[in-house]
Amino acid sequence: MFNGFKDWLHKRFDAPEPISFGTVEEQVIQNQVVFRQAYAKDADAFEIIERQIYQASPWGRVGFLNELYHRERLYLAIMVNQQTVGYAGMSFNRRQLDAHITNLGIMPNFQGQGIGTKVIQHLLEVAQTQGMLTVSLEVKQHNPGAQRLYERLNFELLRVRHHYYRDDGDDALEMVISLPMRGGKGWQNKN
Repeated sequence: MFNGFKDWLHKRFDAPEPISFGTVEEQVIQNQVVFRQAYAKDADAFEIIERQIYQASPWGRVGFLNELYHRERLYLAIMVNQQTVGYAGMSFNRRQLDAHITNLGIMPNFQGQGIGTKVIQHLLEVAQTQGMLTVSLEVKQHNPGAQRLYERLNFELLRVRHHYYRDDGDDALEMVISLPMRGGKGWQNKN
């Protein structure tokens, strides 16, 4: 009887299995792009990309490492010609059934080529397979390119979070998308 109780307790209260992605390779406009699960060894490359994008490192290597070791996070490394050109991260809130895109960065010379769209689509698919009902994110109010990307993918404005970003005090637009039930379609690009 005690072993049965231990098994029940173990199943009920243990953390879920880590979220995994594997590797996907696909043609994105002119590039053959590999999207793969990120690991601790990717933190240095992520920090370099972050500095190229922001001229600073808001997350830094340690911040990325903390995220990469967290069981309820998934980070993808984006590769072109075996070079890391970007990253994307997502956290999972199983109580609220919301996945949150925590971070997305693509090297400036690879932006505007459809890579951001593809990586977000992959994250949305993972969120759906994990049983999430929504995916949320924040985007700087003064980043219209990113806002257009999210709007094309059917994210909608939820609210404005004033003075959200520490580096410049910019406001954040909190955006959300409702996910369809498994097997349904819901985040295709608006044409």
